[in-house]
Amino acid sequence: MIRRWMTALVAVGLVAGAAACSGPSDGTSASAGASAGSGTSNTDPIVIGVLLPTSGPLAGTSTVYTSIVKALGTSALPGTSTIDGRKVKVVLRDDQGTAAGTASALRQLLDGDKAEAIIGPLYTGEATAALPLIKQANILSIAMTGCPDCGDGTKFPTTFSIESDRPSQMTSTLDRMAQVGAKKVAMLQSDDPTGQAYGDAFAAAAKAKGVDIVKTVHFAPGALDLGTQAAQLKSSGADAVYLATAVPTDVANAAKALKEAQYEPYMFGNAAAAVTVVAEAAGPEWSTKWAASGYGKNTTRPNPAPQAAAYGKKVASISGEAALAAPINLSAGILDGFNLIKRAVEGTHSTDGTKLAAWLVKNGYPDGIKANYTFTDTRHNGMRAEVQALVQPGTLEGGIPLRAGESG
Repeated sequence: MIRRWMTALVAVGLVAGAAACSGPSDGTSASAGASAGSGTSNTDPIVIGVLLPTSGPLAGTSTVYTSIVKALGTSALPGTSTIDGRKVKVVLRDDQGTAAGTASALRQLLDGDKAEAIIGPLYTGEATAALPLIKQANILSIAMTGCPDCGDGTKFPTTFSIESDRPSQMTSTLDRMAQVGAKKVAMLQSDDPTGQAYGDAFAAAAKAKGVDIVKTVHFAPGALDLGTQAAQLKSSGADAVYLATAVPTDVANAAKALKEAQYEPYMFGNAAAAVTVVAEAAGPEWSTKWAASGYGKNTTRPNPAPQAAAYGKKVASISGEAALAAPINLSAGILDGFNLIKRAVEGTHSTDGTKLAAWLVKNGYPDGIKANYTFTDTRHNGMRAEVQALVQPGTLEGGIPLRAGESG
């Protein structure tokens, strides 16, 4: 069974090709890759560190990622057990969903676990805490957030993001608003760094398009009762609402409050707006008026990429069919992140962050599950606007949602 999966995954590009070559000469510190490529063989495992919030208020958001993280380096995900001839050791650390927790967890990965590359974190505030430490260590990191600095190759040259930046999501969002005839737009914004970043990006794009935001309403992250905010949005008379938050439970709570207020406008948001808990809160009829941005077009219907369909089957084999109740676009970022690291290390025979970054800028990752990732010296967000799609909640088939406004 494993052999057949290995063949299938390699054939569609799910797992980057491996080559048994010389590794770095010293695996004893996070920045040891600076001496890599010297020709001295390193038989120590290559340590890949992963940052996720497995405890705290954001713990629920990491569930769809952790099963894939745990499968990395094992036969459950063929092709991930070695990098450049070295065995893979994956270490998952809990960042607690906070900046302080992220800094502490990252220090453990760098100093205690001797991680040579990092995947994560998931959110802007946590990434902001991680970026300076990553830069100081000069190791490659693949962020799971499109935070403003995560894709800034000038500020943080060894950090790359498998997500789109916030501004690139707004063109398709505003185009869809125009298609459905939305004239008045309001915004519901979470008072956290992620909400601020999405809010700023949407406000700037709306202004450039001549779209007036008639009302911006704020809420505290994790708030269960958004009745007051729903009433304010309803009174604005907006026929479309943009959700500036990336936490699915916050989006679901907003949907519940708006329904209770008997206010069901067109709704727009990022990838969090298309997960199952949101579709259930909105219900099947209102869900048709929702659209979520930031999805890799590869992982959407009606014509998903072959590697995305194959990955959906692999998710089911690892975690059961129930796992496909979440869009595969989310957890696919883990495997795409791993393969970016694998390709760069095997392409350079090094774990030096500067060398790996230069290789990724030159070569990208054409066969990613989510997208054809490309980078420049200054743009380290791999998902350009043209490889993204808006999707409709409640349309998952095999973990793959339908693009908004399309059928199939």
